[in-house]
Amino acid sequence: MSITITIPPYLAWNKTTKEIEPVLLICFVNKYVDVLPERNLEGGSQESWKFEDIELLRHTGLIDKNKKRIYEGHIVNVQVYQVGDRSPHPRFENKVVEWIEKEGRWDLMNGVAVFQQGQYYEAEIVGNKYENPELITKKQLKNGSI
Repeated sequence: MSITITIPPYLAWNKTTKEIEPVLLICFVNKYVDVLPERNLEGGSQESWKFEDIELLRHTGLIDKNKKRIYEGHIVNVQVYQVGDRSPHPRFENKVVEWIEKEGRWDLMNGVAVFQQGQYYEAEIVGNKYENPELITKKQLKNGSI
C-alpha cells in the first residue's frame, strides 16, 4: 500500500534577489526550498533558497478568468460591488489576495470576502505585491501587510 500526499503548489519570493519562482521541493528538515529560476531554464540548474531568505506563497486553489492560478500575494483586478449600487457601469479595483487565519478563508486586502471554493471568474491577476507595488493604492500599502 502506498500513500500519496498532494502538496498544493507554492511560489517563493526571494527577498534578497527580488525573484519570484515556482517551488519544486520543500525541505522542512534543512529549511530550504528548491526552485528553477527563469534565468536558469536553458541550463536546467536548480537553486536552493533558505527559508530565512524567502516568503512562501500558497496557491489559493482558485483560478482567475484567464485560467491562471491565484496565489497569496497576487494583485487581482476585481469588480467591486457596493450594497445598493445600481450603477450600470461596473467599478474595478486592484486588490491583494491574503489569507485571513482567524476566519479560515482567502480575502482581498481591505476588501470583501469574494473568494470561495472553486473559480472566481471576475478576478484577473495583474501582478504581485512584491514586484508590482505601484498597482496598489497608497491606502492599501499603509493599512496592509506590504
